[in-house]
Amino acid sequence: MNLDNSLRKIVRFSDLARCGDEVWIEYQGKLYRLQSTRQGKLVLTK
Repeated sequence: MNLDNSLRKIVRFSDLARCGDEVWIEYQGKLYRLQSTRQGKLVLTK
């Protein structure tokens, strides 16, 4: 996917998670968990 940078909305994970290491996302009636690991990776689970 090649999008112009002016069309992208960039949000820092730390801003989403505030003081934690995870964010719960509701998408099409299902819950997903986006979690930051100790190794600095992101994991999305259903």
